[in-house]
Amino acid sequence: MKRALAAAALAVMIAASLFSRLPPVTKIAADARRERLQRFTESLLAKTKPGDTIEFILPASEDDGGLTNHRLRYLLPGRFVRTNLDRGNAPETHPATIVVHWP
Repeated sequence: MKRALAAAALAVMIAASLFSRLPPVTKIAADARRERLQRFTESLLAKTKPGDTIEFILPASEDDGGLTNHRLRYLLPGRFVRTNLDRGNAPETHPATIVVHWP
């Protein structure tokens, strides 16, 4: 029993020393990018009216399986959001009211 407790205590001390060497957790760049996107869409929300179609020109690096598209649609309620990365979304059905480039 004493050996098991001693082994467990040793394991805890080793783990603690390993975790103390890890760098501190910092804000992830993706979080900062999401915050910038939110501020950007807030300004677009003020400049557009419900029913407008906003076309976003996104870099290929934003092709994340639709997560950016979903976030844009959530942040711009009442607006039709389209991006250059959309598939199967005919531009002629919703001509763009405004075209914006997201870096």
